[in-house]
Amino acid sequence: MPRPARHGRRDPATRRLRRGVRSTLRVYRTTPAIRVRAAYDAQGFACFSTFWVTAAFGLLCAAGALAANRTGRVKRHTHPMPTLFAVALIALAYAALLVAGRP
Repeated sequence: MPRPARHGRRDPATRRLRRGVRSTLRVYRTTPAIRVRAAYDAQGFACFSTFWVTAAFGLLCAAGALAANRTGRVKRHTHPMPTLFAVALIALAYAALLVAGRP
């Protein structure tokens, strides 16, 4: 296990990382084409993320609608199993939304 750096001395890996970040920022500040390209890429990433989040939500809604439809057809007043199945599907859909919402 590597030992922590003493006070006043920096780890060589930390120095290389800082130097690399400074170099990247310097190139970003001095090259307009890179700033324009970065803006385009950020917008593309935003569009891509928005589309797939919306598509996933739509698929989950469609699955919920189908499950509700099937459960309504199968429902028997004397047997609790279809209702338990529907509750389990709803809980699964909420769990999927909860997991998908985490970064």
